[in-house]
Amino acid sequence: MEIVAFSIDGRLYGLEAQHVNRVIENVNIFSTPFMPECHMGLLFYRGELYDVIDAGILFNQKTSVMDSHSRIILMKWNRNKLAIIPDVVIGLVWIDDPAIDQGALTAHGQMIDMITPDSLWNRLLKLSYGPGKIS
Repeated sequence: MEIVAFSIDGRLYGLEAQHVNRVIENVNIFSTPFMPECHMGLLFYRGELYDVIDAGILFNQKTSVMDSHSRIILMKWNRNKLAIIPDVVIGLVWIDDPAIDQGALTAHGQMIDMITPDSLWNRLLKLSYGPGKIS
């Protein structure tokens, strides 16, 4: 199975390549109010609108991974579109183990935690929206 591998805080993750539309960089992201901290905004790319998610914050990293050299992974599945910003996009990797519900090994023996677009979407749906707690 071909996957797109990326890292977040030194840990490797992978998405099935069939769900990845493109990897892009140097685009404008338009901020949106009252969204979770990991929601960076919206991205309009080639006639399609994507929610942009900072993967570092989504995966409980303290600081944002967003900088001027970040690559953005555009995903499309079913009727959904989502863009994520990891620390580093590794690229296409072939894995022999098709079990995506657990970690998989690359040909070089590296462990990659497989994730699905639906699992990212479900994780986002569990987050609180708005300005946060009012003290």
